[in-house]
Amino acid sequence: MSSLAPMHASSAARDANDFLAALGGNMQATGGAPTAQRVGLAPRTEFRFETEPETSVTITLASGTAEVFGAELVPRRPYTFADAQLAVFTWHGCTLDVVGSCGHSYVAEETPMASYLQLHNELEERRALAAAHGTSGPRVLVTGPKETGKSSLCRLLANYLVRNHRSALMVDLDVAQGDIAVPGCVAAASVERPLDPQGSTEDLTPMAYWLGHVSANEHAGQFRRAVGALSEGVEGRLSADAAARAGGLVINTAGWVDGPGYDSLLQQIDQFRADVLVVIGDDRLHSQLSAYVAQSTAPRVVRKLSKSGGVISRSAAARTAAANARVREYFYGVPGDLCPHSTIHDFDALQVSTIGAPPQGPITALPIGAKLSQDQLAATRVAAGQWPSLTHAVLAVVFSESAKCDDLLGASVAGFVYVSSVDMEKQQVTLLAPSPLPMPTATLLAGSIKWL
Repeated sequence: MSSLAPMHASSAARDANDFLAALGGNMQATGGAPTAQRVGLAPRTEFRFETEPETSVTITLASGTAEVFGAELVPRRPYTFADAQLAVFTWHGCTLDVVGSCGHSYVAEETPMASYLQLHNELEERRALAAAHGTSGPRVLVTGPKETGKSSLCRLLANYLVRNHRSALMVDLDVAQGDIAVPGCVAAASVERPLDPQGSTEDLTPMAYWLGHVSANEHAGQFRRAVGALSEGVEGRLSADAAARAGGLVINTAGWVDGPGYDSLLQQIDQFRADVLVVIGDDRLHSQLSAYVAQSTAPRVVRKLSKSGGVISRSAAARTAAANARVREYFYGVPGDLCPHSTIHDFDALQVSTIGAPPQGPITALPIGAKLSQDQLAATRVAAGQWPSLTHAVLAVVFSESAKCDDLLGASVAGFVYVSSVDMEKQQVTLLAPSPLPMPTATLLAGSIKWL
């Protein structure tokens, strides 16, 4: 049984339970400070809330124990959340002080946390055996439609395993969201300590490969190449790190699961050799993967989990705002207290390329029944006259001295810069970077990611 299992309440949690009947009112802070709402949670319940646009909510654990995405909250430390839709869960009961205006908030008694803990315990047994015998731990791939809580479950599973004093690699294949790196990337990072409950991943050192777009299905060929390059990098890192190898992988996928998306999902399963397939909120996909596993020679299991009632479908505008916030965090930090640096470069000093389909002849020239291949890609260097179109673009700085397409597709990302202005008269560009240090390479990749 995992040490995370809720077997006994702490003394602080028992004290919190004594207050439950009297909680739920407001406390007026002194000195003109904002009013705090005191919320009491019974064992195995969670406080679900949404923040209003361009506002934040601060939550402090006054007593008891609680967690966000599996990461424990530190008592009496304020946590500030903006552009958030999440839940604070407690196994044993707690008291929360909430400051700020929630767009909507409530206490939920029915949660899927027990099933999440059961899944963690199953994985933990496999990790213990892998560590004892020097073998590979479980490779968990979480899939399902959009807005079903896949990334939240991945964060929770990662936090639970490090709370058990293990490490693993967390993999993010959702290019639209960018949980580990900025949107437009597929990335992986070693997780050795709990992730920040406020959602920050700035303390991670990710290995990333650039797609440059937030839609995998519209750039399927390039997406497959990026995922393939990432899977090779992940295998190399696991082979060099015995602890991470025993911890295994936690893989977050995109919500592209129908038609060509399902074929892409099967490729991801094979590329990362995933052996635990977790499906959230999609009975049809669970049935498809169960049939696939039954016919596969590789040992795999499929688990179905219910979608949490706290998961809310976001509008396209809300998803765009969240992606913009991730880009801003990269340059300015989560609290916005970092100072990025601007540098001016001559056009000729930089080698900026785009990757896309090569020029094609008319489809009528193809043999009957033939289709244009999405895997045919070409790299095109950005000419001086095209620089104005890159204004406000996010560019990936990649470790490649070659401008050949294959070399660029397999090049890992060193970091990102932002095109703040273009001076056509001087043939110069101003780039914003998070560090004053020189870029490690002058090879950059552009896409359609812009930050306005």
